[in-house]
Amino acid sequence: MSFDLTNLSQYIELNSKSISSKAVGNAQTAKLLLDSGNVQFTKGTAPILKLDSNTVIQDASGCAGRTPSGTTILSNAMLTTKPLKSVENICTKTLYNTYYAWALKSGQDPETEGWDAAFAQYIMDSRVQAIAEANENLLWNGDTTLTGQLSFFNGILKQVTTGTYTNIDSTATSVLSQLQEANSKTPIKIRKQSDFRIFISEVLYDMYLMELANKNIFKPTDDFKLFGTTTTLVPVSGLNSSPYKVVAVRLSNLQLGMDLESDATKSSLKYSIETEQHYADVHYSLGVSVVYPIASEVGYADLSPA
Repeated sequence: MSFDLTNLSQYIELNSKSISSKAVGNAQTAKLLLDSGNVQFTKGTAPILKLDSNTVIQDASGCAGRTPSGTTILSNAMLTTKPLKSVENICTKTLYNTYYAWALKSGQDPETEGWDAAFAQYIMDSRVQAIAEANENLLWNGDTTLTGQLSFFNGILKQVTTGTYTNIDSTATSVLSQLQEANSKTPIKIRKQSDFRIFISEVLYDMYLMELANKNIFKPTDDFKLFGTTTTLVPVSGLNSSPYKVVAVRLSNLQLGMDLESDATKSSLKYSIETEQHYADVHYSLGVSVVYPIASEVGYADLSPA
């Protein structure tokens, strides 16, 4: 009895959309925006339609007639999704004489040799997790003026700081007081919306929890409300490289761009006759837009110690 490598390849293909989805969706910020419905499926660059209104309340006690006032403002922001990929060549023969030899069938024909389906899935899941971590970093720290893995599109930090954000830098010394002050500096009409969040690094969140513990303040670890407020904190790994940066924004002001319904969005594990290696590839697209990068909608702070 032997494994048919063709069937293994088909098995991976049947799950390809799921695997590619995880490559994006396992990123913390991407998952949050997916779950909240703030996502747009598009190719390349597409508009995010915006609508705003201003109005004037008038005295209606008399019969002076109709004096129209107020304007409905139509505009758009742009969302760019970038086609991305991660490709790896795997030579199964390198597993010979290792503890992983159990995953291979006996024999020397690399195509018909095949390997354990669960082991192949472990490989793809491991790659997906690594890709998700890279995507999370890209969503926050992307900058097209850089080179390398952060250069594909401008992330949230770049878009916020090139806009006209509300400066929520704090003069307080404790992490708790800093975050509370950052919350209070955010315009009240924004911070009282149900989808308002303060994004912080996992580093800063741990410091915040330790400070609460040292003050003997009990707070369940699954309660992400900022102590003393109704605001939800969202610790994300994408801010760990800039651990003191803070972004206060509504989820509806962030738009994730993806193209998971495209035939180009897939993952595969296939054998190449030419190279006698297996190709473990993940293809997807990704982008993000801060729809209103303006002071009345977004707050930003760098709480780095002086």
